[in-house]
Amino acid sequence: MPKVTEARRLAVRDRIRDAALSEFMDKGLATTSMADIVSASGMSAGAIYGHFTNKAELTAEVARGVIASRVDIVADSAVAEQIPTPSALLRTLFDTMPQDVLDSGIVLQIWGAAGPSGELRPIAQQAFSTMRSVFTEYLAAWLVSQGHSRRAALARARKLAPAFIGLAQGYLVHRSVLGRDLADTYLDSVQLLLADT
Repeated sequence: MPKVTEARRLAVRDRIRDAALSEFMDKGLATTSMADIVSASGMSAGAIYGHFTNKAELTAEVARGVIASRVDIVADSAVAEQIPTPSALLRTLFDTMPQDVLDSGIVLQIWGAAGPSGELRPIAQQAFSTMRSVFTEYLAAWLVSQGHSRRAALARARKLAPAFIGLAQGYLVHRSVLGRDLADTYLDSVQLLLADT
């Protein structure tokens, strides 16, 4: 029997993750079954369970995938030659996110599943820790570019990062509940709020 390469294994995991994300967006996280994901992926149940032991593990992988692309944007912004303003970074985070992901409310559904007794809580906590780190580095770099010393910038960035994450989450709530137009006015108000940062 031929050996499965690491690249092939990762490609299969990506295919399963993409099928799960599509089903979660169409049917909702709570109502999507593993049978739905099996059908959408075109793979056998055995193939899927060979990569993910249950729906919670697969949901965690979907969440990591959604978050990873946002983390990369923030990390790249921290080392950019021209560091974007905080409000410009928030716009970039959401302008570059697939619109179907934003419109589906899947991120809010995942957060809901990460409540105090949720199976996704450890994954959500790790995601928050990662986001806090990258936003702290970005904000410190931004503040240094505005004339603060590195030490002062880092101290201030550590205090600002949780609020900045909250502003990003606020957009996701507005987008899911009120729609794109009102969510865009939210970003306009955030731009005014951050003018003093």
